[in-house]
This record gives sequence, C-alpha cells and structure tokens, in this order.
Amino acid sequence: MTSCFICIYRGDTSSTHKGVTRHRRSGRWEAHLWSRTRGKQLYLGGFDTEAEAARAFDVCSLKKWRDEGKGRGLGDGGVLAHQGLNFEFGDYSAVAPVIDAMSLEDVVTAVRQGKLREHYA
Repeated sequence: MTSCFICIYRGDTSSTHKGVTRHRRSGRWEAHLWSRTRGKQLYLGGFDTEAEAARAFDVCSLKKWRDEGKGRGLGDGGVLAHQGLNFEFGDYSAVAPVIDAMSLEDVVTAVRQGKLREHYA
C-alpha cells in the first residue's frame, strides 16, 4: 500500500519537462538549472503552469549553453543546445539576441521577474 502512495506522491511532483518540478505544498511549478561552476542548482522561479516553468528553464539553459559554446560552434545555438530544450529552438529566436547581451545571473533574475516572457511567450 505504501508503494502505491509513493507512486502517486511522486507523480504529483514530477513533470514531463526537463528542469521542472511541482512544489509539494504550494502546487506551483518550479524550474531549476544545474550549475557545475557553482556545484548546485539555480532556482529559476515558481510558475503557474508547467509550460511557463519549462520555458524559463529553456531560456536560462540557452543562455548557459551559448556562453559555454563560444569558440566551439555552439554560439548560435548549435545542435547540442537544441537537444536539451523542452520546446523548439525557433520559439526562442526573438529572445536569443536579448540574452546574449546579459550575464547568466541577469537572465535568471529577468526570468524570475517575468521580464523576458514577451520575447518567447
């Protein structure tokens, strides 16, 4: 009986999107991104829908990959970056030039505050 409870419990917090989970108490969707340089997760914010959280993850991931990929052929959102996104790369063509001019920390802050939604919503 406990195994059924665990399955239901885990199902309530899991997501079909990478980097997205449902908060146990509030029920809101959260996005997180792993930072190897810091050795911990970056909290990207809480969102009303699973898709909003997935898009937040994608934007921050895209920024991280574009920064890391400079000089390795990924600066324009190469194939490896596309494989890790929840949605199509083309959905973010308007936000790419905006995030290129920002640091990862600034992108995370803007995503948390909802300032970049107009570029990819």
